[in-house]
Amino acid sequence: MEKASLKRQFIYYFGTFIIVLLVVIGIAIYNQITVETPFLESMQRLWFMPILILGLQFAYESILGALSKKAMPNKSEEGYVQHISMVARQLLNLTMSDFEVLKDNQVFQLALSEAYQRYKAKNKKESDYQLFLEWFEEDTLEHNVVELTIKETLFLINKEAE
Repeated sequence: MEKASLKRQFIYYFGTFIIVLLVVIGIAIYNQITVETPFLESMQRLWFMPILILGLQFAYESILGALSKKAMPNKSEEGYVQHISMVARQLLNLTMSDFEVLKDNQVFQLALSEAYQRYKAKNKKESDYQLFLEWFEEDTLEHNVVELTIKETLFLINKEAE
């Protein structure tokens, strides 16, 4: 979930408030016509609805925003590696034995550490990351995971920049 500008948030919530206010006015008019309840009496009973709905909407979006931030890796190297591992497990269908092979490969560990350093520095140059691919033979487990790591790292940097 991307953080919207203050002006855009104001317009969004103000628009929501106006829509809910129009619905409440419509309900008051409906009550006046069908139940013969005076308009002002209906409005006095329903005045809090726009505020309540706006408050609930804001709370829901705040909670949703907090949960979506948990899906993003934290800035530590451990969080970065966990995120990359999760993505690699999902997209490449890696097994525990694959992870053990990667853990024991010192060159792969160095490539992963260097990718993290570039991620931390917010380096967007894909050519700087492509150097890691030259360290491994094509169509190997390490090459495929490093290739995925590069794509995911660049995606994360671009997403954070927005």
